[in-house]
Amino acid sequence: MRRKTSFFRPSFALVFAGVMLGCSVSYLRIEDDFWTPRRLQSTIHDSERTARESFPSHTSQFDRIDVKDIEVPYLLGRQGSVRAMLQKMSGAKVSVYKGQVIIEGSTLERSVCKLAVEVLLQQRVSKTLNLDFQKIQNMREITSIDIPIESMGYLLGRTAQTLKRLGNAHRSFLFFNNYELDSGMKRLYILGKHYSRRGVFLEVRDIVCEKLRGENWMTDKDMETHRLFRSETRRYTPRRVPPL
Repeated sequence: MRRKTSFFRPSFALVFAGVMLGCSVSYLRIEDDFWTPRRLQSTIHDSERTARESFPSHTSQFDRIDVKDIEVPYLLGRQGSVRAMLQKMSGAKVSVYKGQVIIEGSTLERSVCKLAVEVLLQQRVSKTLNLDFQKIQNMREITSIDIPIESMGYLLGRTAQTLKRLGNAHRSFLFFNNYELDSGMKRLYILGKHYSRRGVFLEVRDIVCEKLRGENWMTDKDMETHRLFRSETRRYTPRRVPPL
């Protein structure tokens, strides 16, 4: 007796192949990305993502500062070093686009970054800063130290290299006020995060103490950590006492 031929298995295979072919055709789109090598696709996508992230979205909080074309390289720095410093110091995202500095971040991050940008732009053309130092003194994310005049040159170094080194090492931004205080000191302002300002404060203390060598520039009481950084708006004014 002849065995009947079963058409179930071949039919099932044909149906399955047809379904798979249909799915392949439906998802096969002739686009630029389809013919682009995988490595190049990754580069293109990364570039597009970077461009999107460079500009704040409609829901983000951001501020804009108008700048001149000649000021843009000064704010960017060599290989973007100044821009990177501003971002690390404040925590805000900084981008320059069509004559504007765009600062994106929280209210506190933007206020700190805007102050640093304002100081940089004024320092480019003048040694005198046109700022409200009383208002700056009461800002959060800022610490001030009164530096003896006789140790100013030692602290600044050649072309302020010491201040720049401190800023880069601790991710902070440093600048002095315009005038000498009645106590014969100048006030140094430190912008940055809590731990960054603390690091700068301690290193500045060591530098000035090395210069003043026979004088106790600060007492142990001044250096109590819980007292020093408990309040964000505290003024840190060192005291002089006779050498022991």
